[in-house]
Amino acid sequence: SDITEIGHYAFFGCKNLTSIVAPHTVTLIGDYAFKGCRRLPTIEITYNVKKIGRGAFDNTIVTII
Repeated sequence: SDITEIGHYAFFGCKNLTSIVAPHTVTLIGDYAFKGCRRLPTIEITYNVKKIGRGAFDNTIVTII
């Protein structure tokens, strides 16, 4: 996969998002990328992620593994 970032506001307010699988190539999670994703129970972040943007997980109930 060539995906290197999850952009700013990428999944902002996706209230029905229940899972996400990000490839190991992701190095950046943008500002407010998952804000308000209330049904997203967990997200696995690999060691390749170098930056998590401001408010990336605001208003979510998420466990970062």
